[in-house]
Amino acid sequence: MTEPESLPLPGIEPQPPKSPRSRGRPGAGSGWRSKSLLDRPARSGEGATQAPTQMALAAPEPTRDLSRLLTADERMHRDRVLSVAGPLRRAMLHVEASTAMPDALAAEAWRWLTALQIVQGLASGTTCTRYIDTLRKFATWCAEQGHDYRHASLPVLDEWMKSLFIRLRHKASWRTTQLQALKSFYDWRHRALGALNCAAGLRAPKRMKRTPRKYSDADLQRLFAAIKDTAVPSVALRDRVLMLFFLCTGARESEAASLRLDQVELGHKSGRIRFLGKGAKERTVGIEGPIVDELRQWILLRDQIPQPLGDTVFWSTHPSYFGEALTARGVEHMVRRYATRAKLGEWGVHRFRVTYATGLYDDGSDIERIRIALGHESIETTRQYLAVSDKQTATRLNPARQYHALGEPPKGLPLWAQQKLDKQRGGAGGGA
Repeated sequence: MTEPESLPLPGIEPQPPKSPRSRGRPGAGSGWRSKSLLDRPARSGEGATQAPTQMALAAPEPTRDLSRLLTADERMHRDRVLSVAGPLRRAMLHVEASTAMPDALAAEAWRWLTALQIVQGLASGTTCTRYIDTLRKFATWCAEQGHDYRHASLPVLDEWMKSLFIRLRHKASWRTTQLQALKSFYDWRHRALGALNCAAGLRAPKRMKRTPRKYSDADLQRLFAAIKDTAVPSVALRDRVLMLFFLCTGARESEAASLRLDQVELGHKSGRIRFLGKGAKERTVGIEGPIVDELRQWILLRDQIPQPLGDTVFWSTHPSYFGEALTARGVEHMVRRYATRAKLGEWGVHRFRVTYATGLYDDGSDIERIRIALGHESIETTRQYLAVSDKQTATRLNPARQYHALGEPPKGLPLWAQQKLDKQRGGAGGGA
């Protein structure tokens, strides 16, 4: 087997070979590694990484025997989930390690996860992870308060919702997401087990409807300039590519975090990205320009890292999760870091999506094409995005009508126009 060529980064040197964990990738286990990735101490989530053999330290190993509570297919699905490193595996391991969750509830969590992924078609691991974490935290709260999750009444659920706001200060949007998770769980119990649907009739907190926000050109320039100060070249490349990817595709943070190599098709000057979006809907978005070359450069670099990275495009360099797919929270932290460094007053991952939509609209794309590119089910959602486009905000009342209403002459007129206006006024005065 030929050894891989050195990466185009400083600090590449051969190291003593480690135990091979190649997953069939050429060059894995050859002992090559980059100082810029592996030997540098961590700084603000940018720096050092460790060998992926330490990834399992972030979550306990499975210790429960749930075989008597799960069918053969459900046990097979459990083994498959636990064999893939990532946030969903960690979430399920924490479920099995939780003392607040009896064996029956832990088994129900596995069966519910199977329904979420297979029956409902939730392709995003981010949504499933959030739902599972919410169930575990709710079970912990029930155990602390002395409630039985199987017979939780609406007053009990209302009490839990109040605790999310009073004790944890969760915003309405996050409380709504957790409520949706519980509704999904109890609805599944009702359909699959014939149990009482405890969450039926529970109302979500009312959220203030805000106008979508987008990044200005100056904001984007400051964001990308902030990336240049990143000390680790490979991390700077990943973050630059990831933010440019958001800008050029309008991807949701969960879609970018879970993006796999087989969903990317790159040509010479253009490419296509296949997204697995909300509601098990698939869409394809075209790209061109600098993003094509920079995305190709990142993929070529990641393929030369000897540690097994799986098939995700964007992976974590955090010491505890090296090589795992980025989580939506990790993406959010990354954007926050650069927004803080760029001294932006307001920021958000979702703003890239709005910026992408308004850019398409200002460049002449029709609303239906934009809706398809964004993966919106309703065109009304797309219209909300376009309300802040340059084309829409350019709709203004003519200043001449304002001066006419004020009974004042317009200001800043050319000399010839001002002389003509003075002549008309003089003629009107002489006739009087």
